[in-house]
Amino acid sequence: MANRAEVLLHPVRIRIAQAVSGRELTTKDLAEELADVPTSSIYRHVSQLLEAGFLKVTDSRQVRGTFEKTYTLNTGQSVLSAEDMAALSPEEHVEYFTTWLGAVLERGTSFLRSTPGDPREKGFGYRFNPLWLTDQELTDVKAQLEEIYAKYRDPGDTPERRRQLLTTILIPDPEGSAAG
Repeated sequence: MANRAEVLLHPVRIRIAQAVSGRELTTKDLAEELADVPTSSIYRHVSQLLEAGFLKVTDSRQVRGTFEKTYTLNTGQSVLSAEDMAALSPEEHVEYFTTWLGAVLERGTSFLRSTPGDPREKGFGYRFNPLWLTDQELTDVKAQLEEIYAKYRDPGDTPERRRQLLTTILIPDPEGSAAG
């Protein structure tokens, strides 16, 4: 099997992972949501994500002589580990980062084209936020963000909650000067 990054960071598989993130979907649901992807490809990509441990089956029921499975992201296995990332060459990082950005661009473009009026009213936004941090402060910020993400990953019993996709990118500024 290919390395985990190669499995996840494929244009269709990353869209599948985004689609099931925080939700439980069948391949039929996925085919409707990713209408531009042939159903046979959806099955193949779901199988690869399942085999690599990124997806898990949450339900299975018999439908017309076959079993329909429901999938979600496999918590704890749905991200690339530090070891996965360390094993990548700079060229692979560029290739996979570009694939990931393409998936984010597709999601954002789809939202913007299908949302009338001011997208900010729906919570949409993007911007750069320069931060001045020591290495320890950066570690602390990452840990605090992970605590926030963990708090809101589960929809819980609150029917008013809607799924939102928060995308973060941290780019160190090699040209940045030290404070003072």
